[in-house]
Amino acid sequence: MRWELEAFGGGTRLTLWHSIDRRFISWGAAGWHIALDVLDRLLNGSPIGRIAGADAMKFDGWQRLVAEYAKQFRVETLK
Repeated sequence: MRWELEAFGGGTRLTLWHSIDRRFISWGAAGWHIALDVLDRLLNGSPIGRIAGADAMKFDGWQRLVAEYAKQFRVETLK
């Protein structure tokens, strides 16, 4: 895993590289999506608390995120 921060416009761009088995890529992307949403809420002063591991799969919108990332990465979703 590698993180990179760089100045971008009036802010900062965060780039994340994560090596993950292609069979799980849509789940990994959905998990990072939720983690970064949690971080965004915390930084904006409206924290929603920790969502990690299996708790992410209980998050409203998990299935939608997994399906959207599966489509983007052209992989089948795991059942």
